[in-house]
Amino acid sequence: MRRTWNSRRGIIALVPFALVGCGDLFEVSNPTNIIDEELDDPLMITALANSPEAAFAEGYANIILDAALPTDEGTHHSTRASRLELMTGVFLSWNEQYDARYNEMARARWLADDVVVRLQTLLDSPNNDVRTARAYYWGGMSRLFLAKHFFEVPLDGNPPQSPPAILEDALSRFDQAAEIAGAAGDANLRAAILGSRARTLRALYFERGEQMTYFERAAQAATQALEVLPSYQVDVRYQQPGSQNSVFARAATGQLYDGMHPSFANRIDPVTGERDPRIVHSEILGTDPQGLDIYEPLKYDGRNADVPASRWQEAELILAEYHLLTGALPQAVSRINRVRAAAGLGEFSSADAGEIRGQLMYERETEFWLEGRRWADMRYYNLIPAGWIPESQAAGWRRWPVSQQERDTNPHYRSGG
Repeated sequence: MRRTWNSRRGIIALVPFALVGCGDLFEVSNPTNIIDEELDDPLMITALANSPEAAFAEGYANIILDAALPTDEGTHHSTRASRLELMTGVFLSWNEQYDARYNEMARARWLADDVVVRLQTLLDSPNNDVRTARAYYWGGMSRLFLAKHFFEVPLDGNPPQSPPAILEDALSRFDQAAEIAGAAGDANLRAAILGSRARTLRALYFERGEQMTYFERAAQAATQALEVLPSYQVDVRYQQPGSQNSVFARAATGQLYDGMHPSFANRIDPVTGERDPRIVHSEILGTDPQGLDIYEPLKYDGRNADVPASRWQEAELILAEYHLLTGALPQAVSRINRVRAAAGLGEFSSADAGEIRGQLMYERETEFWLEGRRWADMRYYNLIPAGWIPESQAAGWRRWPVSQQERDTNPHYRSGG
């Protein structure tokens, strides 16, 4: 039996080797799975090359929403224990939410690495083919999100590595991806990869004890990204039935379980005193059992809505933060205002480092609302949510543990390591 599958952009999910998608025509002999032999078929190269993004997409929107729960970005409106534990900062016991998120991101990382190896064999010129660049890129992004959220990360059954070590590994994937994207002539992708490189180096600045050399390198990467393409943006793409934007599906479809934290509702821009257009949400829909007002976030307008992975505003704000750290206050303000202008907001003006820092933090939390930045920023800035239980507040920010599946199958954990 043979079946025709359609996909808006030819994206499929192979997890593991499961075919999901609709749109561009391609055929497989097995209607439910792609087997190894089919993955090496040259006719399947494009589908194969798109699979790392599809695998990353599965976990990306989910981890954005689950990582919002411990911060001031998100909340949960029922009494489901796994969500309430996240909201109160309880990260040490088993939790179905971050257990699933680990498996999704670990699977995406493994698949991206495997696809890189296969493309090196299947493509005539893999090192100047954008498909190879994208596979490297999603492998780097998977590592970035594993390092951000989990306190250790084992790769391929090996002993676990620290988050900073995984971030360094992500850098190597981004370096390879950027070089290949440049050779392939894809300026937007190359700029976005350099932007993700800057994001990773900024993370290493905080993870490595605020060693300034990391922020200098982050600023260099951000500058390079903007020089390649000042308006770059790469999104994680969603299309049903193969994938869906879970931020929308879980928080904006009338279920009233997961949602935005009411502290973001009707957000007032501190410069203009008017509603900030970057925070879009429903009218108040009620009150939950914890006494919190219920709003649906409307940043994404449907299950097929794409989610930014890397965009130029982040490079500008990384440069603003770098200028602030180095005392170049006018340059910091200028970078902040470039982001504000794109959102239709009036200019911010200050020569006070404390005020500029406060505005920078506001811009980051508002510009990247529900894009997977707030978890790390609150940890880096040592901001402890008021909703955490006293024990969690005293312990401070901690990452999540690896999944039970990892512990059951990784020889390091099985041997008591």
